[in-house]
Amino acid sequence: MGFLVLSGLSGAGKTTAKGFLEDLGYFMVDNLPPSLWKPLLEELAARGVERAGVVLDARATAFFGDLEGVLEELKPTVIYLEARPEVLLRRYNLTRRVHPLGAGNLLKEIGEERKILAPLREKAHLVLDTSELSPRPLRRPFPASWGRKGGFCSAFSPSASSGGRPRRPTSSWTCDPCPTPITTPRYGPKPAWTPR
Repeated sequence: MGFLVLSGLSGAGKTTAKGFLEDLGYFMVDNLPPSLWKPLLEELAARGVERAGVVLDARATAFFGDLEGVLEELKPTVIYLEARPEVLLRRYNLTRRVHPLGAGNLLKEIGEERKILAPLREKAHLVLDTSELSPRPLRRPFPASWGRKGGFCSAFSPSASSGGRPRRPTSSWTCDPCPTPITTPRYGPKPAWTPR
């Protein structure tokens, strides 16, 4: 069974990512304690569910004692979403929601949440900074192949992407699918009207 854990900072886009994973066929559960993950997977497998995921955030801190052992046993794919503090502040101001850790100093709560989730971030297979992403482009890092059995998927950004390059990429690829003036000199600059 395909199993993943979706975690990250509040306001970084977990709800949007969860919805997209559900569209890909994942059975998603919010903040289920780690000690209940194995029974959940057994029940889902008995009912023919092929893909499942758990959303885990700072509200489940009381259950983090079990997390290390369960991650080691079940070996899920861990996806961690984050964003820069100023972006999270702006998103919270837009939605007027209260941070899960309290109703006081939002910037302090964001920092505290970062510390709480740091061990989970260290175990993540994919760490995604959503600072520059709106909800629709947030779907791009979750390849459609995750909704199918097997296969390998690699994502590339075109060299002229409208969002520009990420601020701190772990790896960066440029893909020029067609000959360009840079890669092929004979396609160099031409006058506005060129006879064929």
